[in-house]
Amino acid sequence: MLTSFNPAEQDPTHFCMPLGTPRNMLQTEYPLEIVQTAQRVVMVLQPTLANAEVRRVPLDGSALPDSPDPSWFGTSRGRWEGATLVIETTGLRPDALISGNGLGHSDALHVIERLSVMNDAEHGRTLVDEIELRDAKAYQQPLKTRRYFAWAPQAQLRESTGCIENEWIEKTWRQRLEEHAAAARKSG
Repeated sequence: MLTSFNPAEQDPTHFCMPLGTPRNMLQTEYPLEIVQTAQRVVMVLQPTLANAEVRRVPLDGSALPDSPDPSWFGTSRGRWEGATLVIETTGLRPDALISGNGLGHSDALHVIERLSVMNDAEHGRTLVDEIELRDAKAYQQPLKTRRYFAWAPQAQLRESTGCIENEWIEKTWRQRLEEHAAAARKSG
């Protein structure tokens, strides 16, 4: 966790940026839609009503690139191990936080997800996402967690309403004005 983390100033999602991977799988209360073809899996997530995020995971057997361009969702590759979909992701932007409390990572983050469907006596059909975060530059040992998604075939993704362009513009310009004012004070 960042020292004296202030989400309103330091969380990219407060500036209409996406949650990014793996946070979009960890921090959502809205539906997740998964579409699979022979060549790829596409996940449409709506972690908040602010935006929808799309992950595209090739299943072509290709290796992860050595130096992918950093992005919010990283570069992913998937493969099936029996009934479990294993997704490995690298190339994640270091400024994309893992959680809303400021947990960060380095450019070396390697995310491994293991998605499987189970039938739970209490909750019925459930998608389980076991997530492992490997980052020798940021963590002493891999971090592991598990997320459960209830089967809800009637659920629908909704239109985004939370991230208003004017809010983002206003925050950006407010920050720029503060920077210019500070520079003007320094120069006398």
